[in-house]
Amino acid sequence: MKRIFSIEEKMSAIGLVFQGESARSVSRKLHLGHYILYEWIESYKLRGIEGLKPKGKRPRRLSYEEKCKIIREYQERELTLCQLSAKYDIASSVLGNWVRLVEREGFEALAPRKLGRPKTGRDMTK
Repeated sequence: MKRIFSIEEKMSAIGLVFQGESARSVSRKLHLGHYILYEWIESYKLRGIEGLKPKGKRPRRLSYEEKCKIIREYQERELTLCQLSAKYDIASSVLGNWVRLVEREGFEALAPRKLGRPKTGRDMTK
């Protein structure tokens, strides 16, 4: 089950890293993936306490153009996925998936696709 960390717990973890403890050791103590701690750190650097507040339940939908812009920024500016994650408020795992898609299939892979089964038979004649 996914644990929800309070702002105080997040600040405490970030404080330990700022005091010199490694992010991996802090994340092990908290039973937390180290990449999540890196995202907290980057969000805190960019937005302060506001960056650590819980996000809404429903993620916003980004357009094809916005996704391409973010991936181009990753490719051209030597920013890490965690830094971009904090900047655009998108999970680094999602960004990583987009990068892999673009590397394998090109930017067209980020284009929206129609959901559902393709129409066949009688439905196509209407």
